[in-house]
Amino acid sequence: MVRRVRLIWRALLNSASLVQRSTGLRLGRLLFAPIRRGIVARLRFAGLGWSEARAGNRGTARSPRLDRPVGVTGWRRLRRCSPANRPGARRSGSVGRPLADGEIRIAQPDGEGIGEIELHGSSITDGYLDNPEANREAFTPDGWYRTGDLGFVDRDGFLFVTGRVKEVLVLGGGKKASPEDLERSYGSAPEIAEVAVLEDKGALVALVRPEPAKLHERGVTNLRDGIRIILAERARELPSWQRLSGLP
Repeated sequence: MVRRVRLIWRALLNSASLVQRSTGLRLGRLLFAPIRRGIVARLRFAGLGWSEARAGNRGTARSPRLDRPVGVTGWRRLRRCSPANRPGARRSGSVGRPLADGEIRIAQPDGEGIGEIELHGSSITDGYLDNPEANREAFTPDGWYRTGDLGFVDRDGFLFVTGRVKEVLVLGGGKKASPEDLERSYGSAPEIAEVAVLEDKGALVALVRPEPAKLHERGVTNLRDGIRIILAERARELPSWQRLSGLP
């Protein structure tokens, strides 16, 4: 019964999402009205941060898996740091386009246009009270707020958050890698339950929790060797400097 309900939910969600993307018609407002009323009848807006908060950190890039159901089911989404929160400016996976006098720029973008997101506008605080050291860390010399988030702006002005500056791994030769992106790539294999990508002496290594049943289905008897094969298969789709040097 639960499986059937999940299949129906996904089918309705996908249908409403497809209609909304292709025609702009928010079919979900009608389809999911009973669900919204059942959760909280008078809620009109749902606030989404750029990130899913974690203790001790400002978070990681917000997943489209969270963003899509909220928007498609009929609630309007409001996001923090309102320079990227223009009403009606929606694109899957994006936090939006600048609002009013809000401005966005990407500091020191790499070859893919990804760099630290900096914001400027009347909705951004003027700074910390009586704390010049914190202000120097949080703001650029010309007054832009350093978010600490990595991201890029597409050709239509939509901002996408891809990770955190502090979580970037610096490899030999000065190459940089986002562990979250690599973990998604390597962890997409069904034989891998969880993976954590780390830096060790300028190279990439990974801690892996396998799915033994899936590996056994492939005829693997030695789990460690099986995982090495799976990781090597995934690495073919990545640049050479994003490939793992081994398992610690």
